[in-house]
Order: sequence, then C-alpha cells, then structure tokens
Amino acid sequence: MSGAAVTAPCDSDIFARLRRPRRIWAVGAVHGERTRLAQLHRQIAGRLDKGDRLVYLGGYLGHGPDVAGTVDELVAFRRLFLARRHTFPGDIAFLRGGQEEIWQKLLQLQFAPNPREVLQWMLDHGVGATLAAYGAELRQGLAAARDGALALTRWTTSLRAAVDARPGHRQLLTNLKRAALSEDGGLLFVHAGVDPGKPLDLQGDVLWWGGADILELEAPFGRFRRVVRGYDRQRGGLRESRHAASLDAGSGFGGPLLAACFAPDGTLVESLRTPLLSRDREFELARRWREGGDTAALHELVRAYTRLVIASAGRFRSYGLPLGDLVQEGSVGLMQAAARFEPERDVRFSTYAAWWIRSAMQDYVLRNWSIVRTGTTTAQKSLFFNLRRLRARIDEMSSAPLSEAGRHKIAVALKVDVAEVESMDMRLGAADQSLNAPLGSGEEDWQDFLADRRPSPEDVVIGLHDGATRSRWLSEALGELNPRERRIINDRRLREVGATLEELGRALGVSKERVRQLEHRALLKLRQSMCRRTDRPADLLVEAG
Repeated sequence: MSGAAVTAPCDSDIFARLRRPRRIWAVGAVHGERTRLAQLHRQIAGRLDKGDRLVYLGGYLGHGPDVAGTVDELVAFRRLFLARRHTFPGDIAFLRGGQEEIWQKLLQLQFAPNPREVLQWMLDHGVGATLAAYGAELRQGLAAARDGALALTRWTTSLRAAVDARPGHRQLLTNLKRAALSEDGGLLFVHAGVDPGKPLDLQGDVLWWGGADILELEAPFGRFRRVVRGYDRQRGGLRESRHAASLDAGSGFGGPLLAACFAPDGTLVESLRTPLLSRDREFELARRWREGGDTAALHELVRAYTRLVIASAGRFRSYGLPLGDLVQEGSVGLMQAAARFEPERDVRFSTYAAWWIRSAMQDYVLRNWSIVRTGTTTAQKSLFFNLRRLRARIDEMSSAPLSEAGRHKIAVALKVDVAEVESMDMRLGAADQSLNAPLGSGEEDWQDFLADRRPSPEDVVIGLHDGATRSRWLSEALGELNPRERRIINDRRLREVGATLEELGRALGVSKERVRQLEHRALLKLRQSMCRRTDRPADLLVEAG
C-alpha cells in the first residue's frame, strides 16, 4: 500500500490537534475492562511529564464486564490529567471506535429501514455489553424493533436517559474525534485504519472499521511519519512496521490492555501493559483467602483472571445467548474456583479456574438454550457441545439430518448410542419458535391460530346448571333412604376418606356382611330415584366436559 498526498485538516470538531507535544501517550482499545484501565492509569500517572499528551484510541464500550465503569474511569482520569499545571483540554483526546459508532447508531435505530436486522447485527458485534451496562432490557429492544418507530423512539429515549444519568458520560461519548494528529503532522492516531488512497479529511468509516492492514503501508501516509492504531482484528499485541504501529492485545477478549509512549518523530519510547499475576503471587493470594478469609486477596485474584472468563464466553456465543450473561455465569465459576483452589497441589490457578469457568457456562447454556431442558445426562451433554464440531469433521454441515454412517461415526467417537445421536441432531436442528413471531408480512402471529381447548362460556354455564341439578336430585334421593342406609352412604361414599365395613358394623351393631348388603340396597334405591327424574338416565352417568 502506498500513501496519498494529505493535507492536515483544520476542523477541530472532527480531528484533535495535539499542540507542541514532548511525548504522546496512546491507549489501545479498552472494551469495557475498567479494572485493567485503572491499573494502566496508575502506571501512566507515575510517568507523566511536562509536555506529555494523551490519546485514547477508541473502543471503550462493548464486550467487557464493566462498560459503564470504564467510562467513569475515563472521565475521572481526564479530570486528573487536566489538573496538572500548564495542561489544556486540547492536550487529551478521545477517538471514536467501532463500538462507539455502533452505540450512536443504536440511539438512532428508529430511523433504520430494517431495525430488527440492524439490532441483531449490533448484538452480534458486541453492543449487548453496553446495553446491559446502562440497564437496558434486550427483550424490550427486540420487541420495540418489531412494534415500529414509535416504540423504538421510546426505547432509545430511555437509553439516552440512562447515559445522562451517569455524570460525564454523554459529554464524553458525544465529543469523540475521528483521529488525532500531532501539531507538526508527524504522527496520526486512529482507531482501526486508514484508506491510503484518500486524504485524511475524506476518510470515512474506515477510521473505525478498518480496511487494509496499516502495518503493510509501503510509504508514509501523506506527510505523517507514522500512523498508530488502537484496534487490531487479530489482537496481535504491540506490533510495529516502518510507517505504522498497532496497540491491541485483546482487552475485552481475555488479553491485556496496552499503552505506548511515542516521541514526536514516531519513535516508540516506552510501552505498558496491565500486569499478570506470577505463580508466587497467585499462591499467596489463594492462601490469604483460604486461610484468613481475606476478601481483598480474593478480589485481586478474581480480577486478574476475568480475562479468562471473557475469552471463554466468546467460545459460547454461537448458542445465541447474551455475552454479558455468559460472563456473569463464568465469573461465578471463577469465584468457585478461587474458593476451592489448593495451592499445595502446585497447579497454576488459571489452569484450575478454566475448568470451573467452562463448567459454569456450559450449565448456563444447557439451562437457557431452549425452554425444553437439554443435556440431562452425561451423554447428552457431550453430544450437545460436540455434535456440530464432529459434523464438520465428517463433512456433514448441511441442515439435513445426519446420514446413518455419520450418526454411527459420532456415536463411536463420543461413546454413546446411535439413537441418542439421532435425537440430539433433531433437537439442535430446530430452535424454539416464538408464538409471537409474525406470519409473513402481516400483523398476525402464530398464537392467533392456536385453538383454545378450554370449555366455551356456554359449556361452562351448562355444566354449572347441570351440576346443580344433579346435586339437588341426589339430595332428594338421599332423603328417601332410611336413617341407617343414609348413614352408610354418607360414611362410605360421600366422605373424602370412607369408613370401612368393619367400622360401620361396630357402630351399627351388625356384621360386615350385613353392612355390605345394606349399602348395596341403598345404592339401588338411589339409582332408581335418580332415573325417575329424567327421560335420559344415561346422561346422569356421563361426566361433563
């Protein structure tokens, strides 16, 4: 790739100009990792010097466990940075990233021609974590997208109100810059990339979505000696080429958060990353928590390995469940691992915790993938999580059912019955169907065509009337019995727990056989009396409904 002739833009509303920098600190994509950002801020604060400038390269929202807390941390550190002597607002810059662009478009979702498809695309690209951070209900959003522009307007208005409720959030998120450049034009900072065929003032979405890899620039981009980006799809860490540098090790996806310090000529002066725990530090924290109940040690241990939770959650995204919920379940598994970890076994905590995190997420997926309970046995769980992978291995990834040979291969590989493979293949092949799903382009739902199997109002009234009539006739028939027969019928037939023949015999001073004879005679009298009251005696023997 070759560079294009570039004139430095002058519009300060779009681009940030860093005046006379001595050094420029650049922070890579954060993606909701507030704890990592706070750790990095402490490192940067101890290294700031007069004339230093600070650029955040976008990607503050989405994916990670604490999006709102991340923005809080950015707002707080901006105050701290500007409190330094001889520092001005233009000395710190916040760039727009892909997640921030998605969020701004989400707040205008009511204007989209196909809002449901757009919202689903946004969810697939990580906006769910931001929605959860501001207390939004995803189900409400999906329902609003179905109900139309007015419902969507109400929903997006509630999102704006939630952002406004957090001090400083709206001001920061609505004043993001497209790019930042040093005053002499030597350094250009972007979120994801540039189009080398266009001047900077004509760069569009490529700044936050990226294009061709800037590390492959064969010549300087215009008159900029170096382009620095903060988001890398490959999350390759700190990477440099002659004309570019990349700062993204996967923060928000299980990796550390990166920052780097550049001289005005583009030379890399220093790089920082959030630290990981050493083996000795792991064991020390685990012992403090296990033996002394030190909650501070537990929190440090759990925070350090939140990246494992996020990385594991990404492996379960194909099941269609919210990433934020997966992260929460994985965090529960991480805390269980911390409570059960035994340092004396000489195993790294990350290795031990990975199994607990995976188990917690698998259990959550099995509980929520379908309203019908899935994976109730060990064989079914193994099939649920491995069937797709094994189908791909035997080249049967079509939507059609597995062939007989394919079922046999998978049954052998997982050591389960062929019948269980066939059953799970059918269950995974058809997701739950919502009864509120529209039919075609009309206003009718599936539930509109469900037959109501309950009795009609007419049947209910007729049943009540007939029941009252039968009760009255039975009461009159019982009145025709003599006292001894009436007592036998009451005690034997009309109580929840009927008396035995022996009990009635003792009470009446007769044998059990005599009680049975009297009962039989009383029942015949009742039948004859009831039959006299209707022209169709058979109706008395048919239960209503």
